Amino acid sequence: MIGLKCYLLSPKKLFFLFIFVFVLILRSFSQHCVPYFPLKRYAKIEYQHFDANNRLILSESLKVIQKEEDSSGEFVKVERESFNSKGTSLGTNYFLSGCQNGAFFIQMKSRLDMKALNSFKNSFKNMNINLSEDKIIFPDTFYPGERLNDATLKIKISSKTITSLRLSIKVYNRKVIGFDKIEVSSGTYKCVKITSDIQMMVPVSIILHTVEWYAPNIGLVKSNVYTQKNTLSETIMLTGLK
Repeated sequence: MIGLKCYLLSPKKLFFLFIFVFVLILRSFSQHCVPYFPLKRYAKIEYQHFDANNRLILSESLKVIQKEEDSSGEFVKVERESFNSKGTSLGTNYFLSGCQNGAFFIQMKSRLDMKALNSFKNSFKNMNINLSEDKIIFPDTFYPGERLNDATLKIKISSKTITSLRLSIKVYNRKVIGFDKIEVSSGTYKCVKITSDIQMMVPVSIILHTVEWYAPNIGLVKSNVYTQKNTLSETIMLTGLK
């Protein structure tokens, strides 16, 4: 009995032990992250953009070139190169994506129009171009009707001789619609369907509406882009995955 008493805990100690275990379990669930982009080194994704008449207007190649991990999660650096319909490169940009503190994110730089960006760079060669951006967040679980975060990318162009020019892209009214199976040339995927509005100040205001389908561990599978008058403007489809 003496040896047994050494292992007995008082009700107070049992209570605190229960709280400790409960917090550990809750923390493990809160850190769970479902990625909506491949988080593995050298992964490659390819997309094609088509106009309303199903004519190819643009293609993209996204490559994971670097991966890092720390106490808050895991991250990848992605190289994104765009090409016109004839295969000529329109330029390259880079963005981060990954899991941080239990939620998946992708930087707003992933939304940049490379043709427009290069046009800005060529027009403002001797000026300073500064970017500031939010992260697009994807929760680990989606619910139909759920509202997701807004995100904005701001571009400031300035020099010593002119007043600064400010441009922006805002993604807002993001809403989970439901779940679909989407078939594209690269395969069939179980996706979450998300709608959103996009406002571009370049410098006049342009408003678009998007319907997008995302698959876990892959990312965007298909996107329909509509004008403010609800006319189909562009369709983006996943065409390659390595």
